Amino acid sequence: MLGRKGLRESAFYIAVGIANTAAYIVVAYLLSKFAGWPSYLASGSAYVVAVLISFVGNSVLTFEGGDVRSPTQLFKYGQLYAVGLVWNALVIHLFDRAFQAPVLGFFAFAISWTAVGFLVNKYVIFVRR
Repeated sequence: MLGRKGLRESAFYIAVGIANTAAYIVVAYLLSKFAGWPSYLASGSAYVVAVLISFVGNSVLTFEGGDVRSPTQLFKYGQLYAVGLVWNALVIHLFDRAFQAPVLGFFAFAISWTAVGFLVNKYVIFVRR
């Protein structure tokens, strides 16, 4: 079972995830709608903003070993989210091909990536040394 620390980490991880998702949506929309950027450029830029918000939030709030000033942690975090982009494309593609239902892929990606991301963040990136 999750102890007090595990529940705290989980709650903050979810809160940071909600904040970075909201930031992604707002930034992508603003860049696309008001700045006239193409959707792929607006989405990519919004993704970078969301990842940075997520890094700072998880570093400061969620994990005890987090250090927002650590270039090593930021680099590892960037690598994790680059893998996440590839994983997203793969899952969506597979669900679209197998079931002609990419929406199911969205859910499969969200569930699997949230769990994997939490574990990698906790045990690889934000490890207290």
